[in-house]
Amino acid sequence: MWEKFYDASVGAWVRTRCYVGVTVALSQRDSIQLYYMHEDNKYSRPFEKDVIRISFMLSYQGARVALRPATPISFMERRVPKKASGAGMRRWNT
Repeated sequence: MWEKFYDASVGAWVRTRCYVGVTVALSQRDSIQLYYMHEDNKYSRPFEKDVIRISFMLSYQGARVALRPATPISFMERRVPKKASGAGMRRWNT
């Protein structure tokens, strides 16, 4: 999947994300999802981000529950406070 974000406060396309992943069925109702994400950002740090994430989709008495880690495993990511991007941030999926 590929996503592009437009920020109306700066009048520019500010972020691009690309996802590649796989979903593996453990049973008829349960599955594991593993994916890689790469993000390029023009206005906020870190400017580039690479993430590997795993999600477990488990069924519990007919209810669907998604168990995901609180923080994805990130590589080449610096812990820098995020600046406000404004209320005009829009997300485009293609």
